Amino acid sequence: MGELTSGILSGAAWDAIKKGINISKIFLKNKLSNWLLDDESLDKIVTYLNDTPNVCLQSEGMLKEYINLNEDILNCLKNAIPKSIEHSFNQHIESSQGLAINTMIGGNVKNSYKNKIINNYSSGEEPRKTQGLTFSLMQRFNKYHAVQVVKSFSSTRDNYNVVNNDTSFVHVNINIPKDVCKKDSCQFAMLLFLYVPSENLLNYYDEQYRLEFILNTSQNIKKVQLQIKDTQQSQFVDLPLNSGEFKVPLNEISIRTSWKDVREICFTVFADENYIVGENGFIEVNNLQLTKA
Repeated sequence: MGELTSGILSGAAWDAIKKGINISKIFLKNKLSNWLLDDESLDKIVTYLNDTPNVCLQSEGMLKEYINLNEDILNCLKNAIPKSIEHSFNQHIESSQGLAINTMIGGNVKNSYKNKIINNYSSGEEPRKTQGLTFSLMQRFNKYHAVQVVKSFSSTRDNYNVVNNDTSFVHVNINIPKDVCKKDSCQFAMLLFLYVPSENLLNYYDEQYRLEFILNTSQNIKKVQLQIKDTQQSQFVDLPLNSGEFKVPLNEISIRTSWKDVREICFTVFADENYIVGENGFIEVNNLQLTKA
Protein backbone atom coordinates (compact mmCIF):
# COMPACT_ATOMS: atom_id res chain seq x y z
CA MET A 1 0.00 0.00 0.00
CA GLY A 2 1.57 3.30 -1.08
CA GLU A 3 0.90 6.95 -0.39
CA LEU A 4 -2.57 8.45 -0.39
CA THR A 5 -2.91 10.22 -3.76
CA SER A 6 -5.34 12.72 -5.23
CA GLY A 7 -6.60 9.97 -7.54
CA ILE A 8 -7.55 7.76 -4.59
CA LEU A 9 -9.21 10.65 -2.76
CA SER A 10 -11.17 11.82 -5.82
CA GLY A 11 -12.37 8.25 -6.41
CA ALA A 12 -13.63 7.98 -2.82
CA ALA A 13 -15.34 11.39 -2.99
CA TRP A 14 -16.84 10.65 -6.40
CA ASP A 15 -18.53 7.52 -5.00
CA ALA A 16 -20.39 9.73 -2.53
CA ILE A 17 -21.26 12.35 -5.14
CA LYS A 18 -22.70 9.76 -7.55
CA LYS A 19 -24.89 8.32 -4.79
CA GLY A 20 -25.97 11.73 -3.49
CA ILE A 21 -24.31 11.02 -0.14
CA ASN A 22 -22.89 13.80 1.99
CA ILE A 23 -19.11 13.64 2.25
CA SER A 24 -18.71 13.32 5.99
CA LYS A 25 -15.70 12.60 8.17
CA ILE A 26 -17.01 9.11 8.96
CA PHE A 27 -17.66 8.34 5.27
CA LEU A 28 -14.19 9.46 4.25
CA LYS A 29 -12.53 7.60 7.12
CA ASN A 30 -14.23 4.37 6.04
CA LYS A 31 -13.35 4.85 2.37
CA LEU A 32 -9.71 5.58 3.24
CA SER A 33 -9.44 2.80 5.80
CA ASN A 34 -6.09 1.64 4.40
CA TRP A 35 -4.44 4.83 5.67
CA LEU A 36 -4.03 6.43 9.09
CA LEU A 37 -5.01 10.10 8.94
CA ASP A 38 -5.30 12.49 11.90
CA ASP A 39 -8.66 14.09 12.68
CA GLU A 40 -7.49 17.61 11.87
CA SER A 41 -6.42 16.60 8.35
CA LEU A 42 -9.67 14.68 7.82
CA ASP A 43 -11.72 17.70 8.91
CA LYS A 44 -9.85 19.96 6.48
CA ILE A 45 -10.27 17.55 3.57
CA VAL A 46 -14.01 17.15 4.23
CA THR A 47 -14.47 20.93 4.39
CA TYR A 48 -12.64 21.53 1.11
CA LEU A 49 -14.44 18.70 -0.69
CA ASN A 50 -17.84 19.99 0.38
CA ASP A 51 -16.86 23.46 -0.86
CA THR A 52 -15.86 22.18 -4.31
CA PRO A 53 -17.22 24.49 -7.06
CA ASN A 54 -20.03 22.93 -9.10
CA VAL A 55 -18.02 23.28 -12.29
CA CYS A 56 -15.50 20.79 -10.84
CA LEU A 57 -18.19 18.24 -9.98
CA GLN A 58 -19.02 17.25 -13.54
CA SER A 59 -16.69 14.25 -13.56
CA GLU A 60 -14.22 12.36 -11.40
CA GLY A 61 -11.42 13.66 -13.60
CA MET A 62 -12.36 17.29 -12.98
CA LEU A 63 -12.68 16.64 -9.25
CA LYS A 64 -9.18 15.17 -9.25
CA GLU A 65 -7.84 18.28 -11.03
CA TYR A 66 -9.50 20.47 -8.38
CA ILE A 67 -7.77 18.45 -5.64
CA ASN A 68 -4.42 18.69 -7.45
CA LEU A 69 -4.73 22.49 -7.48
CA ASN A 70 -5.54 22.70 -3.75
CA GLU A 71 -2.26 22.82 -1.81
CA ASP A 72 -4.02 22.46 1.55
CA ILE A 73 -5.62 19.16 0.54
CA LEU A 74 -2.35 17.88 -0.92
CA ASN A 75 -0.53 18.75 2.31
CA CYS A 76 -3.15 16.84 4.30
CA LEU A 77 -2.68 13.80 2.05
CA LYS A 78 1.04 13.84 2.83
CA ASN A 79 0.18 13.24 6.50
CA ALA A 80 -1.51 9.92 5.69
CA ILE A 81 0.39 6.81 6.79
CA PRO A 82 -0.27 3.52 4.98
CA LYS A 83 -1.47 0.89 7.44
CA SER A 84 0.75 -1.62 5.65
CA ILE A 85 3.75 0.12 7.21
CA GLU A 86 2.37 -0.54 10.68
CA HIS A 87 1.51 -4.12 9.66
CA SER A 88 4.96 -4.67 8.17
CA PHE A 89 6.61 -3.43 11.36
CA ASN A 90 4.57 -5.82 13.52
CA GLN A 91 5.13 -8.63 11.04
CA HIS A 92 8.88 -7.99 11.13
CA ILE A 93 8.89 -8.25 14.93
CA GLU A 94 6.86 -11.47 14.85
CA SER A 95 9.09 -12.88 12.15
CA SER A 96 12.24 -12.00 14.08
CA GLN A 97 10.88 -13.61 17.22
CA GLY A 98 9.91 -16.72 15.30
CA LEU A 99 13.34 -16.91 13.72
CA ALA A 100 15.04 -16.63 17.10
CA ILE A 101 12.88 -19.40 18.55
CA ASN A 102 13.47 -21.59 15.51
CA THR A 103 17.23 -21.07 15.80
CA MET A 104 17.23 -21.81 19.52
CA ILE A 105 15.55 -25.20 19.05
CA GLY A 106 17.96 -26.15 16.28
CA GLY A 107 15.60 -25.54 13.39
CA ASN A 108 16.76 -24.87 9.86
CA VAL A 109 16.66 -21.11 9.33
CA LYS A 110 15.89 -21.55 5.63
CA ASN A 111 12.64 -23.32 6.50
CA SER A 112 11.33 -20.14 8.15
CA TYR A 113 10.82 -18.76 4.63
CA LYS A 114 9.43 -21.92 3.10
CA ASN A 115 5.79 -20.91 3.48
CA LYS A 116 6.26 -17.21 2.81
CA ILE A 117 3.05 -15.65 1.47
CA ILE A 118 3.47 -13.15 -1.34
CA ASN A 119 0.93 -10.33 -1.48
CA ASN A 120 -0.16 -10.36 -5.12
CA TYR A 121 -1.44 -6.81 -4.87
CA SER A 122 1.99 -5.42 -4.15
CA SER A 123 4.23 -4.11 -6.88
CA GLY A 124 7.08 -5.75 -4.99
CA GLU A 125 5.89 -9.26 -5.84
CA GLU A 126 8.16 -11.67 -7.68
CA PRO A 127 8.68 -10.66 -11.33
CA ARG A 128 6.70 -12.66 -13.85
CA LYS A 129 8.89 -15.33 -15.48
CA THR A 130 9.24 -15.00 -19.25
CA GLN A 131 10.00 -18.65 -20.08
CA GLY A 132 11.21 -17.23 -23.40
CA LEU A 133 7.60 -16.94 -24.61
CA THR A 134 5.42 -14.14 -25.97
CA PHE A 135 3.26 -12.69 -23.19
CA SER A 136 -0.19 -11.37 -24.16
CA LEU A 137 -1.27 -8.27 -22.25
CA MET A 138 -4.85 -8.85 -23.46
CA GLN A 139 -5.39 -12.51 -22.60
CA ARG A 140 -6.61 -11.88 -19.04
CA PHE A 141 -9.52 -9.75 -20.27
CA ASN A 142 -12.88 -11.39 -21.08
CA LYS A 143 -16.62 -10.77 -20.65
CA TYR A 144 -16.21 -11.01 -16.87
CA HIS A 145 -13.17 -8.75 -16.85
CA ALA A 146 -13.75 -6.21 -19.61
CA VAL A 147 -11.64 -3.29 -20.72
CA GLN A 148 -13.25 0.11 -20.28
CA VAL A 149 -13.57 3.46 -21.98
CA VAL A 150 -13.16 6.13 -19.30
CA LYS A 151 -14.30 9.69 -19.97
CA SER A 152 -13.18 12.71 -17.95
CA PHE A 153 -16.51 14.41 -18.66
CA SER A 154 -18.77 11.54 -17.59
CA SER A 155 -19.09 9.23 -14.59
CA THR A 156 -20.23 6.41 -16.91
CA ARG A 157 -17.70 3.83 -18.05
CA ASP A 158 -18.33 1.74 -21.16
CA ASN A 159 -17.30 -1.91 -21.02
CA TYR A 160 -15.90 -3.74 -24.04
CA ASN A 161 -14.99 -7.39 -24.49
CA VAL A 162 -11.58 -8.41 -25.76
CA VAL A 163 -11.75 -11.05 -28.48
CA ASN A 164 -9.14 -13.73 -27.79
CA ASN A 165 -8.83 -16.26 -30.59
CA ASP A 166 -5.76 -16.80 -32.77
CA THR A 167 -5.21 -13.08 -32.29
CA SER A 168 -6.45 -10.68 -29.63
CA PHE A 169 -8.17 -7.40 -30.34
CA VAL A 170 -10.64 -4.92 -28.95
CA HIS A 171 -12.69 -2.35 -30.89
CA VAL A 172 -14.12 0.60 -28.92
CA ASN A 173 -16.16 3.65 -29.83
CA ILE A 174 -14.90 7.11 -28.89
CA ASN A 175 -17.46 9.88 -28.44
CA ILE A 176 -16.45 13.38 -27.36
CA PRO A 177 -19.32 15.92 -27.64
CA LYS A 178 -18.54 19.32 -29.15
CA ASP A 179 -19.39 21.18 -25.94
CA VAL A 180 -16.72 19.15 -24.13
CA CYS A 181 -14.07 20.34 -26.59
CA LYS A 182 -14.92 23.94 -25.72
CA LYS A 183 -14.08 23.51 -22.04
CA ASP A 184 -10.87 25.08 -20.77
CA SER A 185 -9.79 22.08 -18.70
CA CYS A 186 -8.15 18.99 -20.17
CA GLN A 187 -10.82 16.53 -21.34
CA PHE A 188 -10.39 13.06 -22.83
CA ALA A 189 -11.79 9.63 -23.60
CA MET A 190 -9.48 6.74 -22.78
CA LEU A 191 -9.34 3.02 -23.53
CA LEU A 192 -8.13 1.50 -20.26
CA PHE A 193 -6.41 -1.84 -19.69
CA LEU A 194 -6.41 -2.21 -15.89
CA TYR A 195 -4.12 -4.84 -14.32
CA VAL A 196 -5.05 -6.01 -10.83
CA PRO A 197 -2.74 -7.19 -9.43
CA SER A 198 -0.13 -5.07 -11.16
CA GLU A 199 2.28 -6.69 -13.59
CA ASN A 200 5.93 -6.91 -12.56
CA LEU A 201 7.79 -7.03 -15.88
CA LEU A 202 11.40 -6.67 -14.75
CA ASN A 203 12.40 -10.02 -16.28
CA TYR A 204 10.99 -8.93 -19.63
CA TYR A 205 13.07 -5.76 -19.45
CA ASP A 206 16.21 -7.71 -18.51
CA GLU A 207 15.68 -10.23 -21.31
CA GLN A 208 15.26 -7.47 -23.89
CA TYR A 209 11.60 -7.95 -24.70
CA ARG A 210 9.69 -5.35 -26.67
CA LEU A 211 6.18 -3.96 -26.36
CA GLU A 212 4.20 -4.38 -29.55
CA PHE A 213 0.68 -3.91 -30.88
CA ILE A 214 -1.18 -2.69 -33.93
CA LEU A 215 -3.31 0.44 -33.54
CA ASN A 216 -6.16 1.15 -35.95
CA THR A 217 -8.35 4.24 -35.73
CA SER A 218 -11.13 5.90 -37.67
CA GLN A 219 -10.01 8.60 -40.11
CA ASN A 220 -11.15 11.44 -37.87
CA ILE A 221 -8.95 10.30 -34.98
CA LYS A 222 -5.63 11.86 -35.89
CA LYS A 223 -3.56 10.84 -32.88
CA VAL A 224 -3.74 8.65 -29.77
CA GLN A 225 -1.67 9.05 -26.60
CA LEU A 226 -0.10 5.86 -25.19
CA GLN A 227 0.10 6.22 -21.42
CA ILE A 228 1.39 3.64 -18.93
CA LYS A 229 0.97 4.17 -15.18
CA ASP A 230 1.88 2.46 -11.93
CA THR A 231 -0.24 1.74 -8.86
CA GLN A 232 0.16 5.31 -7.59
CA GLN A 233 -1.07 6.72 -10.91
CA SER A 234 2.42 7.95 -11.74
CA GLN A 235 2.71 8.06 -15.50
CA PHE A 236 6.04 6.78 -16.81
CA VAL A 237 5.13 6.49 -20.51
CA ASP A 238 3.39 9.25 -22.46
CA LEU A 239 3.80 8.89 -26.23
CA PRO A 240 1.72 10.30 -29.11
CA LEU A 241 0.92 7.63 -31.71
CA ASN A 242 -0.56 7.41 -35.17
CA SER A 243 -2.30 4.38 -36.61
CA GLY A 244 0.02 1.51 -37.44
CA GLU A 245 2.38 -1.00 -35.88
CA PHE A 246 4.22 -0.24 -32.65
CA LYS A 247 7.20 -2.45 -31.80
CA VAL A 248 9.74 -0.96 -29.39
CA PRO A 249 12.06 -2.57 -26.77
CA LEU A 250 11.06 -1.88 -23.17
CA ASN A 251 14.50 -0.43 -22.44
CA GLU A 252 13.91 2.24 -25.07
CA ILE A 253 10.50 3.20 -23.68
CA SER A 254 11.29 3.73 -19.99
CA ILE A 255 13.85 2.98 -17.28
CA ARG A 256 14.08 -0.48 -15.71
CA THR A 257 12.51 0.27 -12.31
CA SER A 258 9.31 1.61 -13.86
CA TRP A 259 8.45 -1.85 -15.27
CA LYS A 260 8.26 -3.28 -11.75
CA ASP A 261 4.72 -1.96 -11.31
CA VAL A 262 2.48 -1.74 -14.39
CA ARG A 263 -1.11 -1.03 -13.34
CA GLU A 264 -2.63 0.72 -16.37
CA ILE A 265 -2.03 0.81 -20.11
CA CYS A 266 -4.13 3.55 -21.68
CA PHE A 267 -4.90 4.71 -25.21
CA THR A 268 -6.14 8.26 -24.79
CA VAL A 269 -7.88 10.64 -27.19
CA PHE A 270 -7.90 14.22 -25.95
CA ALA A 271 -10.72 16.64 -26.73
CA ASP A 272 -8.51 18.55 -29.12
CA GLU A 273 -8.53 18.92 -32.90
CA ASN A 274 -5.00 17.52 -32.98
CA TYR A 275 -6.47 14.25 -31.70
CA ILE A 276 -10.05 14.10 -33.00
CA VAL A 277 -12.08 15.95 -35.62
CA GLY A 278 -15.82 15.79 -35.00
CA GLU A 279 -17.49 13.90 -32.18
CA ASN A 280 -17.39 10.19 -33.01
CA GLY A 281 -14.66 7.72 -33.93
CA PHE A 282 -13.17 4.40 -32.93
CA ILE A 283 -9.95 2.82 -31.69
CA GLU A 284 -8.93 -0.78 -32.30
CA VAL A 285 -5.96 -2.39 -30.54
CA ASN A 286 -4.62 -5.69 -31.86
CA ASN A 287 -2.19 -8.09 -30.18
CA LEU A 288 -0.99 -5.96 -27.29
CA GLN A 289 1.88 -8.14 -26.11
CA LEU A 290 5.51 -8.54 -25.10
CA THR A 291 7.74 -10.37 -27.56
CA LYS A 292 11.35 -11.47 -27.50
CA ALA A 293 13.46 -9.04 -29.52
